[in-house]
Amino acid sequence: MWIDEAGIDNRLYREHAWAPRGQKVYAEIPGQKREHVSIIGGLMKGAFVAPFTFQGGCHADLFNAWLEEVLLPNLSKNTTLIMDNAAFHKSPKTKDLIEKFGCHLLFLPTDSPDLNPIEHWWHKIKSILRPLVQQNPENLHQLLDKLLSQYLSI
Repeated sequence: MWIDEAGIDNRLYREHAWAPRGQKVYAEIPGQKREHVSIIGGLMKGAFVAPFTFQGGCHADLFNAWLEEVLLPNLSKNTTLIMDNAAFHKSPKTKDLIEKFGCHLLFLPTDSPDLNPIEHWWHKIKSILRPLVQQNPENLHQLLDKLLSQYLSI
């Protein structure tokens, strides 16, 4: 099972920019107040599982709560969890929880997000979400939850 987190804010795009014709604009999005929603999920046998959305960024306590209450109780023993090297993935409690549920932990090599297939899911989700947020930027969290429920019902 592949595990990862992604952050999404209600300014996923630049509304206006200037560049010479045919050239892409590489610039920061203006520093306006944004809603930031994060999501944790897993990818197992091509299916997105155990999505969890929340305001702000991820940290070890939140990640471990998701593991203990949402993901691990629904996994078979001997499942291998593959994740990146984020600092909050490496807490002793994380390792203990995974072992307590009879699962195994494997870390990807450093700086190798291209090896994690869940990254393609994040791209799909953000691509679908972008026009919805453009129309209704105040309801990012609700839009994301609705989109995830549709993905999971397929």
